[in-house]
Amino acid sequence: MSEMTGHFTTSAAALLIFTQTLGLGAQEFEFGTVEKPYAIPPTEDKIKVDGQLDEPAWDTAVRLNLNWEIRPRENVPPNVETEVLFTFDGSHLYVAFRCYDPDPSAIRAFYRDRDSLGGDDWVAVELDTYNDQRRAFTLISTPFGIQTDGLSDAAGIKDYSWDTIYESAGKITDWGYTVEMAIPFSSLRFQDTDGPQIWGINCLRGFVRNQRYQIWSAPYDRGNDCRLCQYPKFEGFEGASSGRNIEITPTVTGVLTQIKPDFPGGGYETENREAEVGVTGRWGMTPNLFLGATFNPDFSQVEADALQLDINQPFALFYEERRPFFTDGLDFFQTPMNVIYTRTVRDPRWGIKLTGKEGPHGIGAFVTEDGVTNILIPGSQSSGATTLDGTNFSSVVRYTLDIWNNSNLGAVLTHRQSDSYHNTVYGIDGLIRLGENDTLTAEFLGSSTDYDERTSEDFLQPEGTFSDRAFTIDYLHKTRHWTLEAGIEDVGPDFRADLGFMPQVGYQYVSGRSIYEWRNTSDSSWWTSMRLLNSLYHQESTEGEMQKALTWRPTTEDSRRRYGLDDGEFRTDIPSFEARLKSSSGTPYDGDLLEEGTANSFRYVGPLETSVFLGNILSRRVFNGVEFDLSQFDVSLGMVPSANLSFDIWATFGDHIDFANTRQGDRLRISPSLALNLGTHPEFNLDHTFEQMDVDGNWLYEANISQATIVYNFSSRSFIRAILQYVDYEYNVDMYQDPVDPEYKRLFTQLLYSYKLNARTVLFVGYSDNSYADHTYDLTRSDYTLFVKIGYAFVL
Repeated sequence: MSEMTGHFTTSAAALLIFTQTLGLGAQEFEFGTVEKPYAIPPTEDKIKVDGQLDEPAWDTAVRLNLNWEIRPRENVPPNVETEVLFTFDGSHLYVAFRCYDPDPSAIRAFYRDRDSLGGDDWVAVELDTYNDQRRAFTLISTPFGIQTDGLSDAAGIKDYSWDTIYESAGKITDWGYTVEMAIPFSSLRFQDTDGPQIWGINCLRGFVRNQRYQIWSAPYDRGNDCRLCQYPKFEGFEGASSGRNIEITPTVTGVLTQIKPDFPGGGYETENREAEVGVTGRWGMTPNLFLGATFNPDFSQVEADALQLDINQPFALFYEERRPFFTDGLDFFQTPMNVIYTRTVRDPRWGIKLTGKEGPHGIGAFVTEDGVTNILIPGSQSSGATTLDGTNFSSVVRYTLDIWNNSNLGAVLTHRQSDSYHNTVYGIDGLIRLGENDTLTAEFLGSSTDYDERTSEDFLQPEGTFSDRAFTIDYLHKTRHWTLEAGIEDVGPDFRADLGFMPQVGYQYVSGRSIYEWRNTSDSSWWTSMRLLNSLYHQESTEGEMQKALTWRPTTEDSRRRYGLDDGEFRTDIPSFEARLKSSSGTPYDGDLLEEGTANSFRYVGPLETSVFLGNILSRRVFNGVEFDLSQFDVSLGMVPSANLSFDIWATFGDHIDFANTRQGDRLRISPSLALNLGTHPEFNLDHTFEQMDVDGNWLYEANISQATIVYNFSSRSFIRAILQYVDYEYNVDMYQDPVDPEYKRLFTQLLYSYKLNARTVLFVGYSDNSYADHTYDLTRSDYTLFVKIGYAFVL
């Protein structure tokens, strides 16, 4: 069978080249346009999603071959044959793949959690359901039917935080593998019409061997920055209905938490023992306009945030949103500047959300009552944070209007209000495509803020209501080999976006960069691609008054837990935890330098998915009134020697600033990671970061953070997982101007059983604990939690 498949593939490739040579073109040139779209026939036959493809419906489905390898080579016949089939009924779109393989034993497929694609083989379908070349739903499956889903913008940039409900199944055969998908129309947003619709649809296959191959159903012009504009067109879907399009997901959560009030000594006491019922619902008022609501939602994070090094960091760290209520329709809230960051809504008691698109009009809006009011206090050189008393109401409205040539205009309004505080942000923005190669993006914002008296005093903020503005303008020119970009960003010192993530204000940033990329057209060679990047940047202060430099920043999760604060809480009234602000006549005024420099890098990609990166940053930076000349080098190596093993290591070394003491030193950071599949079911992942900094020949601090994840996947729906996160910081106390503890250690462990029928119907049973140590006591457990969560999605 393998010999026959290989012969067929070679013949198909030869025929494709021959027809192109004669000028006849491939099937994608004859069909797949708005004038001649592929016609998807409906079916009345039942389809069982089992990967067998033995139902009569597949005999009458439209079928086409994926004839274009677009990576690593460009628009050439692929080495393997892939066939894709489409049909639909009134409630589902059905997609099937037959993926032929000359060596089926080499197919890369492992059981994993949902949204964990890893280095497996895969197939995908991308659906531009509005046929407006602005966004597409991406649905991916591995040969075992493991699902990954996300959203793509016009340039093809993916956001995998979006989840939906659909069925998929795969089956490995003696000639390759099959994948079958049943995608409910109720899980998509599409045109509101009963007649035939035209969608842009791209079909893809990821074929992983000595390197990663990507095969498409259409050729891809790398010089065109609009990827969605190049999707083939499909016609059909008449009578497609999302039904009543009602989804209701009740959840039951039980939690038992024991803590040591007199830590590190004493016994345990119950801090939390409760069972709570919550509900989240969604109603499709039209096929593309959704109203969602949640009451008493369980937003506990089953997936622990990846550890980030928080030592010697002047600005707050960013963490991704994972909560389903906020990730659903998240793309409707995106703006050029990050003024909407839903993780600022820490503990919502209830929420209402409206998202969707009617014609050229897109809308995203939500209102929540949040039980925790966290505030990020931004500055030009550092950021701080605090927590206000009481709850707040948070509101967001985002509107977009599609205009000519795949462009859009937008407006945004955010408002956060409590008894003693408010923050409002308003603005307009636009993305203008000036052709296939050029894109202009801009946003103009204003804000109004009034802090409570304590926050104004603790953080030297203006008293009463104050306001400011911010804007960004970016120009992008992209061709097959070149990417050229220039931009300016200006944020006033009193601009605040408390429902966003903007930890730096009071600056003007001007930058330009160029990228040149070489791609090899040979199938077997010592290199696949090479990229050269050069950039210049200049950042200066826009402060109208003296700069404020925060010398101790109590904003990290570890720091909060270290000082016994509640989850999500910040405080500034603990003496050893106080946010101290310094001002001096030597700090910058308007137009004074914050940072400028040049960054240059080279990246090589070759066989065995080998990736080598070499980079250097030369910069001049001013912090707390002192100017530093810095040189930093970055080196990385990544490789996938086999289907079961992948690793990479990143090293950064060179000059760095000791922000706690305002002086220059030498820093070394090494970050290795390893992924190991021990058969098709178990997997092991290890990540570590080591950082050491020296000042004047003496060590200042040494930091180690590690995370080990061990998983046994019983099937595509269930697994048991153990996570261990370890933090070890050591400080040379004699080198610090202000008192600092010589050592801090933390160990977090979690054991979790997970069963996911789909993205919403879940069962979680788990245990987690935290242990701490410093120079006065050894690693001691401070708390532990037992939890269970059951959620079931009723789709009506």
